[in-house]
Amino acid sequence: MPKLAIVATCFCLLLACQAPFGTDRHDLQHDRIVTLEAVSVEGGVRVWPWFLQDGLLMADGVQVQWSWVPVDDASSFSPASHPPFSEALAPVVSWPSSGEWLGLTADFPSGTRRFAVLASPTGAAPAGRPTLEVEQILDFGLQDGDPDTLTIEARLPLATAPRSPLTSGASARLTLQGTFDRARWMQLGDEGTFLELTTSTSDWTPWQLHLDDLEVEEAEPTPDGLRTFVALGLTRGWVRPALLDVFSGPSGESSPLPHGLFLSGRFLPTDGPPPADGLVALTLLADTSSNALLRGTDLQPVPADELDEDDPWGTEALPCRTPVSGPFDPTWVSGSRCDLAAVDGARIVVEVTP
Repeated sequence: MPKLAIVATCFCLLLACQAPFGTDRHDLQHDRIVTLEAVSVEGGVRVWPWFLQDGLLMADGVQVQWSWVPVDDASSFSPASHPPFSEALAPVVSWPSSGEWLGLTADFPSGTRRFAVLASPTGAAPAGRPTLEVEQILDFGLQDGDPDTLTIEARLPLATAPRSPLTSGASARLTLQGTFDRARWMQLGDEGTFLELTTSTSDWTPWQLHLDDLEVEEAEPTPDGLRTFVALGLTRGWVRPALLDVFSGPSGESSPLPHGLFLSGRFLPTDGPPPADGLVALTLLADTSSNALLRGTDLQPVPADELDEDDPWGTEALPCRTPVSGPFDPTWVSGSRCDLAAVDGARIVVEVTP
């Protein structure tokens, strides 16, 4: 492979997810461009920027400018030096034959300005969005600061099992399922530590580990609660994100888990306990204390024969940037398809499964 191709691929993926100075690349904090998601559409490639605003995955209020940037200028471009061709949040583009990269300048409501670049994806686009799965590691010892405990060879054979929620203080194994070459791992906040395992799996421990060449110098416990994991499936310049909310803590009657339900892997808190199963109508309300940025209120069971034949889920009328349909997916807000303000107050139907 030519040297330029290697440099271009690495630069694209690293810069598009570049963390603010002093922040671990796995930890989603402050204002940041999380990634640039490229989706093949009629007429070219639609590029969806994923933004983090003060720790929240949302695009509301971010102003963008897109420019074509020569490779040699990619590390230091600006709208002044490379005039923008579009200010649409998610433009459909075709890369020029001269080989420029797509450059994004994002101005956040806080006054922060961030940059990212994307080289032209190659080959066929991956089919569908990857999914993220989690299992609890049954016996993951960190005692004595033994560096052999953390090696890939030591962790690969560890037994895992489904747990919901994760046992208090337990570690987890995350697996990204789908069509991609490798995964990159992140989380909302900075509590816990990733220990990558294979191209598609990573272990995660709720302990904040301070490591020196895999030797644990210090291990600080972090509190139980809701974790939001973000994985990027990377394939020849195509980037497809996946999100998953996971609780850790006691289960059963002693569980402190709030009322709510899971929609496409994201936890939607509700004002009261949802039914155990069936179709439920609810109203979405913006709630930035929720990792999904929303909560559900006014829950009412809905008989299947009373659903709207044209829009049974109540999503087709949502004023999003591109048409959406089918069961509501909180990732539409996290991934910039819909502004939070566009879904605030919407009445939708969801299906609760045991």
